[in-house]
Amino acid sequence: MVFPASSDQNLTNVKVRAARLVYDANPLGVSSAAIMTNTARRLGVTTAIFLAGMACAAFGLLEVHRFSPRLVDSLMQPDKIVWLYHYTLAHYEINYFQYGFVKRALLSNLFAPFHGQRWVDATLLFNLVVDATLAALAAIFLSRLWRETRWPTAAVFTAATLFGSFGLINLGSDIGRFDFVLLVMLVGSLAWIRKGAVLGPALVTAAALLTHEIYFFIGVPMLIAYTLDRLHDAARLDRRTVWRHLWPLLAVVLAVGIALLLWGRYEPGYQALADRLGRFVFPAAVKVWTRPLEGNVVLVDQYWRHGVYTGFDVVCGAIIWLLLVTLIAVLHRARRASALILLTPFAVLPMYALGTDYARWCKLGFALLIVAIAFAARDRRLADGMLDRPLVRLLMLGLVGLPFVPFGIEHAFQMLRP
Repeated sequence: MVFPASSDQNLTNVKVRAARLVYDANPLGVSSAAIMTNTARRLGVTTAIFLAGMACAAFGLLEVHRFSPRLVDSLMQPDKIVWLYHYTLAHYEINYFQYGFVKRALLSNLFAPFHGQRWVDATLLFNLVVDATLAALAAIFLSRLWRETRWPTAAVFTAATLFGSFGLINLGSDIGRFDFVLLVMLVGSLAWIRKGAVLGPALVTAAALLTHEIYFFIGVPMLIAYTLDRLHDAARLDRRTVWRHLWPLLAVVLAVGIALLLWGRYEPGYQALADRLGRFVFPAAVKVWTRPLEGNVVLVDQYWRHGVYTGFDVVCGAIIWLLLVTLIAVLHRARRASALILLTPFAVLPMYALGTDYARWCKLGFALLIVAIAFAARDRRLADGMLDRPLVRLLMLGLVGLPFVPFGIEHAFQMLRP
């Protein structure tokens, strides 16, 4: 026979369960005041880094305009669109409603309902939100470094990410570039994969590829590598499991790739776009929407034949990739778990044969390495104390470049050139 528990017994059981919950939440017995203080300190560090990142982005925007006092005034005037490069701004003009299916046009559909000053305001606000999001993501990563590594390591990573030539200063100096939107999509997809999602990251990948085809190189390889890393952690690398986790992503990549190759160019031709975008870009740039893939290879070859690239560009690019390759090799060699994600910055290298923005490819290589390190460190894939090694600090210090000077787009340190 089972007797009902007395009220005293019930009260005792409740107290025991409550005590267990408190212990699980705070096993070291730290006081609530101490927890609140630590939380406030962490939030304070994260906020400070975020504000520093946004300040660097603003600095980069001012530097593009040579610190002209007319910049702020121009942003407030109707139909003034000098806040970013006109070529970059032209991407927000191409949409499906006016041109049908064409590459790099998915995101621009958001701005199709706006006209005149409202269109200018909408594009500016959107890019400010993107910049703030990337600054927040960088702040979260760097604040974690300040907690988990020694201060010289955290200081060097902070200097490179915020103030260096490849860091957040480019959010302002190259504002409006779709690369920043793609990086936000990439980080979100990686976080989704970390939670075990399969279909969601594939759908985001489709949107990213239709925003800019460069995501084939800066996004897809990292998503595949990270998925394999996670499956390796769970000892589930059998063929069936791998296929079940990767087939939505691969199907999207194949379908979008075929669609872009067959129908992604604006078929009515160059002149129609030239008439539409003439107020934004020089005529040759319009061909980015009409040129086939092999045309990009020919253009790169012409740049080399006509001496557009100088020895200074080549030396700067070689130094940056030497630092990146060495840092990747050092980190990957000392891994404690599968870390294919660390190798994915190499996926940028084919872009040197497909596009002329050589300085931009260096910056993307650096950005992908920071993303890879952030997720590898979060998953404890790196050896204990790996980021605190002097060689890692030295290599990252080299990747600072010139503080407060953006690396450039086609040419290295183009802001320093007359």
